Amino acid sequence: MRWVQDGGLLIVFPAGEVSNLQLPRLAVTDPPWNPAVAAIVRRSGANVVPVYVHGSNGALFHLCGLLHARLRTAMLARELLNKSHRRVRLTIGAPLANDHLRR
Repeated sequence: MRWVQDGGLLIVFPAGEVSNLQLPRLAVTDPPWNPAVAAIVRRSGANVVPVYVHGSNGALFHLCGLLHARLRTAMLARELLNKSHRRVRLTIGAPLANDHLRR
């Protein structure tokens, strides 16, 4: 908390985990966002800069995730390694002021 309050940069995935295949929706989506992220923003008074990471994980990753969440987590290293030496496209949104977020 002190790091953020002192102006330090904190990068988080708001759900606390990567997007994964959701069978009811038949789509790859974020799990529900972790309320701890909102608490950090609220308590620190920090502004937020949304960033979208373009990319996807392979079918085996998603299949393993359907079998068990920990198996999906174990597959993350493989997914990261198979993307080495590739560019990752980011879309950076406009900063959101903390007072705007409070509303």
